[in-house]
Amino acid sequence: MFAMALTVYGHRVSQPSRSVYLFCRVNKIPFTEKTVELFQGEHKQDAYLAINPLAVVPSIVDDDFKLSEGMAILKYLARRYKVADHWYPEDLKARAKIDQYLDWQHTGIRKESIEAGLILHSLKTTGNPTYVTQLAQSIETIGKTLETIEKVFLGDKKYIASDEISIADICCLNEVMQITWFLRSRTDLLAGHPKLLAWKERVKEQLNPDFDELSEFVVEFTAEKQK
Repeated sequence: MFAMALTVYGHRVSQPSRSVYLFCRVNKIPFTEKTVELFQGEHKQDAYLAINPLAVVPSIVDDDFKLSEGMAILKYLARRYKVADHWYPEDLKARAKIDQYLDWQHTGIRKESIEAGLILHSLKTTGNPTYVTQLAQSIETIGKTLETIEKVFLGDKKYIASDEISIADICCLNEVMQITWFLRSRTDLLAGHPKLLAWKERVKEQLNPDFDELSEFVVEFTAEKQK
């Protein structure tokens, strides 16, 4: 058993935060979840800046060690707590395949999801019809990106990097589901992507009930945004 020395600072609206929470829960790594109230600007206050001067979530404090950036945290935790090898393998080539997806994600599905969310917010707050066109273009781009995930990364494998689940699947699922929930009143992003749908169910089966419980906040949050 591990001693309770790990504190994870984040917010459940944040995909990387949920990925870290989920990884810890599934691997039975004891941790204290500290919510950083992003909507109240807590991430910009001195107390949190002392933990992470970049003013973003998630961050961790493990004993006296501080670390930020979700992907870096996941890799650190996989090694620090010696979880099952498939999450982030010792094998160089297997690990590189996971890194390949994680490095792509920032300029792929994550970047496009953020852009779509900003356009949707602007449309709702201004009603400017220009944003209708921009949102349609953004949805089309996300559709192509989902096709990339399905064909390039998933292929004929069971999971993103291999036939075993890894940290890449946790991160990808949180990104894909977040934008799917945000846009659910306008389009079904996963329609027409049967491999991705089957993958989603496989990953959720491995991660539940924790995935659903950790997602409750963002499911409700995005539902409010549909009104």
